[in-house]
Amino acid sequence: YRQTRFSSRRVRKRVVFKHGDCNVVQGNVAKRRRRYLQ
Repeated sequence: YRQTRFSSRRVRKRVVFKHGDCNVVQGNVAKRRRRYLQ
């Protein structure tokens, strides 16, 4: 029971981390586009 709980927590953290990475990448792309427009 304890192991399953820990593993599920780990998965959640992984998903959040992945989502954060995606957000960071999107932000960089937006900045680049702005530079190109200017």
